[in-house]
Amino acid sequence: NESDKIVGSEGPEIPPPVQEDAANAREPCAASPGDPANDLELEEREIPDTPDSSLFPRSLRSGRMKKIAPSYLTQYLKCGEQYRRRQILKEVVPPGIALHKGSGFHKGAEKNFEEKIVSGLDLPADRVIEIAVETMRYRIKSDGLLLSPDEQSAGLDITLNKAEKSLVSMTGLFSDEVAPRHDPLMIEQYVQMPVPNSDWILSGRIDLINKKNRIVDFKTAGKSPAKNSADLSIQLTVYGLLYWATFGKAPEGYDLDHCVDKKVPAVVSLTTTRQESDFVAVLNTV
Repeated sequence: NESDKIVGSEGPEIPPPVQEDAANAREPCAASPGDPANDLELEEREIPDTPDSSLFPRSLRSGRMKKIAPSYLTQYLKCGEQYRRRQILKEVVPPGIALHKGSGFHKGAEKNFEEKIVSGLDLPADRVIEIAVETMRYRIKSDGLLLSPDEQSAGLDITLNKAEKSLVSMTGLFSDEVAPRHDPLMIEQYVQMPVPNSDWILSGRIDLINKKNRIVDFKTAGKSPAKNSADLSIQLTVYGLLYWATFGKAPEGYDLDHCVDKKVPAVVSLTTTRQESDFVAVLNTV
């Protein structure tokens, strides 16, 4: 599609990954640049030999099972055509700048809480910011960058500079206001369970489980989230189900911490709960 441009870290144009007529290059309801759905994968993964491997059918423990993640469900429900192109036809679209910022932000948060688990202290803010920015630069260089029409008009250098300033602002906000609130128990915890009567596993990676046994997910955003976004989050429902399958009990609750990059940067924290009926519903969706 002529409205989008794919670039690398140094700015050269890269041929589009999908060879098709320009008129059909973007599906009717495709993900916008920077949409996390652009970075989804459907994987086959060997089931690790861990204490919870008994959850899996004996015939499948030593084989390969297909993995489905929360974002996969979100993509399917959002747009069936997008799902078809990304997951069935395997079309590949480089991430937009928002997704690269999110990757950098999450890496900074991860390293901060790894340190806090060991020492009880958060990393200095400038170190967290450094990690976030370095990660974003690396991701752009390795994965490419999809520019929107507005970003093309502004130019690559301006777009990257703006993105770095935004990331510095949100990561600094995280270090000052978000990180001190949390006493981490587990970081980037991978959890999974078999989908009944299938050869699929439902899996996810939880940003943070704190010592109050609450699931915490961190978000970056350009505007404040809807007040009910935590209540409606499929991602949190799946995380709660997987937590229950892994640890034998439901989490105590769920927190969404948004670092919002607006004129006056702000933290918006939302809390929510889930019932067993929510878990049944999401399994039926799977």
